[in-house]
Amino acid sequence: MSGSVVDNGDGTYTIPVVFDPSAGSAPGVVVDQPGRPPVVLGPIVTGGRHLCRTWKLLICLLLLVIAVLILILLFG
Repeated sequence: MSGSVVDNGDGTYTIPVVFDPSAGSAPGVVVDQPGRPPVVLGPIVTGGRHLCRTWKLLICLLLLVIAVLILILLFG
């Protein structure tokens, strides 16, 4: 953290931070409240390129099935 926590007045808070990408790990913050377990907040990690390839493959297969169905309806 590079400064104090700021209450935004709408149920959210802003925390200024400094992150060095060469550190080798993702940034994160641990929120600790009395009477509650700590919560780790960090960047959302998705499947990245692998997820994108999977969706592209599924869309291509769906288009192929639609094309086959259209050919069957036209010439069947």
